[in-house]
Amino acid sequence: MIIFKNEQYLPCSIPEISYTYERKVISDKEAPLYLREDLFVYPMNAGFIVENNNGQFLTDSIGLLQLIRGKSVNDLCHNEKDLEEIEQYYRYGLIGYEKNTTAKLVIPEVSQKYFDFYESSQTTWFCHIPLKIELDITKKCNFHCKHCSREASPTTTEGEMSLQNYVDVIQQAGKIGIPEFSFMGGEPTCNPSFIELATIARMSGIRTLSTSTNGWLINEELAKKIAILFDSVQVSIHGADSETHDAIVGRPGAFSQACKAIELLKKHNVSSLNISCTVMNENAHQMEAMIQLARDLQVESIRFLVLFSKGRGSQLSQWKKEEKTEMANNLKTLSDKNINNLKVESGGFPPYYKIGNNAAIYGCPAGRSLMYISADGDVRACGNLDHTIGNIRDMKIMDLWHSDTMISLRKKPACDCPYTDICAGGCLANEYWSKMFNINITPIMT
Repeated sequence: MIIFKNEQYLPCSIPEISYTYERKVISDKEAPLYLREDLFVYPMNAGFIVENNNGQFLTDSIGLLQLIRGKSVNDLCHNEKDLEEIEQYYRYGLIGYEKNTTAKLVIPEVSQKYFDFYESSQTTWFCHIPLKIELDITKKCNFHCKHCSREASPTTTEGEMSLQNYVDVIQQAGKIGIPEFSFMGGEPTCNPSFIELATIARMSGIRTLSTSTNGWLINEELAKKIAILFDSVQVSIHGADSETHDAIVGRPGAFSQACKAIELLKKHNVSSLNISCTVMNENAHQMEAMIQLARDLQVESIRFLVLFSKGRGSQLSQWKKEEKTEMANNLKTLSDKNINNLKVESGGFPPYYKIGNNAAIYGCPAGRSLMYISADGDVRACGNLDHTIGNIRDMKIMDLWHSDTMISLRKKPACDCPYTDICAGGCLANEYWSKMFNINITPIMT
């Protein structure tokens, strides 16, 4: 068993890959062992992801975990491999001597027919259920951002799913055991049922909820409700001052209100608070100032996203490859000299850090652990891909997740590399990687 981390950077960018795992010797091999807390197990094409409050772990087997109910090491272990597995569980706090009669092992039921789909397939890593669904709960937005990939506006509502459709999707996901939902848009808070849907998600068993907002509608009351329901909130700010940000989003006062929204969310102790900034010609010179703004607002992280050529963003000047590389190098410099534990992250830029030594699987999560559902019900592997797999109003999540297109995404990349079993390649919105997987999906960025 190893600590689980999904890295976006590719193994072929470094000369050697390593990961670490540790064992902790169990001195008393006669004492009964118990699960310390609820453990959630997600089957993959090879092995399992085990998740608790401390993180995620990969294991080849969960057989011994299923047997631990007051049994001792001597009861469970018949060889050195069994002992190694038990001592890894012990080291990472999954099991212990403290009796917890309520702790349970939760494993989603996956029909054998879905496993049979891959019987003769050569696949890279993927999970048999989505680990995260990104759901647009509205097409509407109270801003008119010049770069919006969804082309959202205050009047964009045509084709939206009904409230009952959204409820059906959420409850279906909860029944399957999908652990994470992200409410997106449009502007999610423009949906009058935003809080109701989040409450239903919690009641349905969705364990992790996140959302992204421009902050315009967040007042004291809404901030309090969001802090109770959501584990992570991302506030979009596209400039280090009101002049820049307000011009990009098309609404005077937007910068001031976004900063106020962050203060309100902090006041009510939202678990994780982050800033997102799309980098375009209008604000590229402000990346260092944006990092300082994030420090001043005392958020956990700031994420810079490269401008996508989609929606209204396609009408803006696009970055050339060498420009994105230069900005990535600049981000690395800014991140290296960063202080106060602020995380500086990026999306769509060339990687600027080597892969971590505790990364166990690599590459793009689209179609491997991530599913996207638009406000009109269209399902895609990722929101940055145009290819529609089907509509959630016509098909079930699991049938969509194991559809022909999704299966094609899970094939090993067409490259000569010893890491194809664990590598899912780069961003599939990049034409290079879509060709490497021989898939027929329309990329957004090149």
